[in-house]
Amino acid sequence: MPPQSTLAETRLNNITTCLTSTLALLEEISDAFGTPFIQPISNTTQSLITAVQNVKRNKDECIELMQNIHQILYSIVNLHLQSETAVLPPSILHHIGNFTK
Repeated sequence: MPPQSTLAETRLNNITTCLTSTLALLEEISDAFGTPFIQPISNTTQSLITAVQNVKRNKDECIELMQNIHQILYSIVNLHLQSETAVLPPSILHHIGNFTK
């Protein structure tokens, strides 16, 4: 089952969909009537839609990064607890360092 989106995400998706279809209408008005300032408004709206999409992508990438960090830290703690001396040998630390790159 896909994760449920929050109210803010739903609102953002709805307004993005509405603005995207409005852009096509603005382009037609601009082409048909040559109305001044329609093209700059359209360009600004497109920039905002792109910015919103970038924020959503950055949010997803940030969540993925945090999940990876959690897994790495959990693995380090697990290795530490399984070690008889409670100290990780340099070879293991080297592999962990390479893995995190």
